[in-house]
Amino acid sequence: MLLLMAWSGLHRGPWPFCNVTQARAIIRGARAAISSASTTWARNETVLESLLLDISESDAEGGSLVGGFEKKAEGLYKKSLQQTEAGMECVSACVVPLLRSHCLNGLARLYLYGKYTEETSDPITAKEQAEKALADVILVRNNDSVSFYLWKAQDSSGSSAMFHVNVSRQLIADSLVRASRPGDEDLMPRSRYAPSASNGLI
Repeated sequence: MLLLMAWSGLHRGPWPFCNVTQARAIIRGARAAISSASTTWARNETVLESLLLDISESDAEGGSLVGGFEKKAEGLYKKSLQQTEAGMECVSACVVPLLRSHCLNGLARLYLYGKYTEETSDPITAKEQAEKALADVILVRNNDSVSFYLWKAQDSSGSSAMFHVNVSRQLIADSLVRASRPGDEDLMPRSRYAPSASNGLI
């Protein structure tokens, strides 16, 4: 549960404070804790918790930390995206677009900066993914009643939505720059979510 609690609202994660080995240990510990709760207390893992763990692992492997496996991150983002598109019972309808936006931004980042994905350095695909992410997160931003998982405060939910709006816009801009200037890959900065995205609150 430590990972789920620390990974507040999808925009304040624990990864800036550890390396990739520590991140993997945290994820293994969270999965083990949920498994233990199931066998010891008959407390089964929820769909949302499973999805959050997959997405957080994608973030850790997909560029947040040096040494991550980008191909694995791509697969987990796609798996999570399929889950959100298939429908999620017992999950607030206003939360699903935020989850979907986060996955789409993750894929856009991989396609823009990644080297080991199916769409290696493809700014057009990156732009399309980021545009879809922006369309989804705008639905959340315009919903005054949105609350995310354990975080019910409207200010926190609003900050999470605005963070994803800014990340999507930055990825779209960077994709357009990359598409108009092929061969400049080495000049493009890389960071956790997008070149100028903050690791904290926007």
